Amino acid sequence: MHIPEFGEEHGGATPRGVPFSEYRTTSWRVTLTAPLQSFIAQSVAHGVRPILLTEVGAHVSAFVVAALRAAGGRWVAVGIAQWDALQCTLLDTVDDVLGSVFDHLEPDEAIESHPDLVDPPLFAQRMPAYLVRVHLEHRAEAGTVLGAVVEDLLRLFGAGRPLLWDVTEPVAQPWSAPALTASIREQMPIARPHLILGEGQSAAQVMGARTATGVAEYAEAWIPIRDEARVALARQGPEVLAADPHVAEVLTALTASHRVVSASVALGRLDERCGSIGRFAGYQPREAMLGSLLGPTAVSDGGLDPQAAAAQPEVTVLGRRRAPSLLRRWLRRQETGPAPEPGAASAVTTGPAHVPPGMDAPDVWGGELDLTLEELRCRTSW
Repeated sequence: MHIPEFGEEHGGATPRGVPFSEYRTTSWRVTLTAPLQSFIAQSVAHGVRPILLTEVGAHVSAFVVAALRAAGGRWVAVGIAQWDALQCTLLDTVDDVLGSVFDHLEPDEAIESHPDLVDPPLFAQRMPAYLVRVHLEHRAEAGTVLGAVVEDLLRLFGAGRPLLWDVTEPVAQPWSAPALTASIREQMPIARPHLILGEGQSAAQVMGARTATGVAEYAEAWIPIRDEARVALARQGPEVLAADPHVAEVLTALTASHRVVSASVALGRLDERCGSIGRFAGYQPREAMLGSLLGPTAVSDGGLDPQAAAAQPEVTVLGRRRAPSLLRRWLRRQETGPAPEPGAASAVTTGPAHVPPGMDAPDVWGGELDLTLEELRCRTSW
């Protein structure tokens, strides 16, 4: 059952002069409804930073968290203390909490936790999850279908299949990759994220753009880890779970059925409440990379030497000799600090992945938009 949300919008500027727009809600379950999505979109369009203010015990859906992150927004939980739930930073209490949002978020600031934000509320479940990000390239042909990669991801990770899709929450339309593709095509040259719910409490979103070289697709998936053996591995540490061959097998399988530019699988955590997956405002560990893949286009555009990369024990060369892919398993304990950039999915280096030239571009997909896949990930946040 969808719980209606009631929000109020306000605006202003921080002491540093950074313009912001705030959306306050007292709902215990915050989803990406049309009003909230419009608020984030309008904030981005006007060059202001969107800020979501909730109660400390509120559950915020994965789609809202993704939209705020991509828009450079903030989620502040207000209670005994003011807590930046995206940066996991405890804020000092001043006359205006929004004034301290930016004053207290320095790049090297240590992550702190508040006792009231450690454990999830009652009747909630906290679980480890695979966080998957994939960049694909397609020819701009009438028969091109988007969203099929989500079907494969859910199946390969044992989550089942997609059930519903929509452009806002509640997600209500029966799953259909052709219908999703038609909706994305109507929004070209750049389409906002399309939301997907699947079996096993999995979720995903797909976005696309018409480029000078074809159609670019970016997909994100949040897949709870249900297998007890792999849950046990995750508890031992991400490098232990990365040693399990399953992640490498999934990434390898993707290269057989999709034109993958780059892909990554990270270990994260999801909070479930009343069938909705997302986040509570509590302390959130950093994502830890498990495996990453660079497809032939990224290898070529990056000027990488596959044989030199293969000298690293964690890197494997896949595919044909003339069009190799590079697979990396993150088997070493990762240092504390910023997590590897998830959008880059770099096997031996980081950087944006470009759509290759030379792809046909029939008019069926609309006008062209010349941008990289990394720019697509940022610009389609709304």
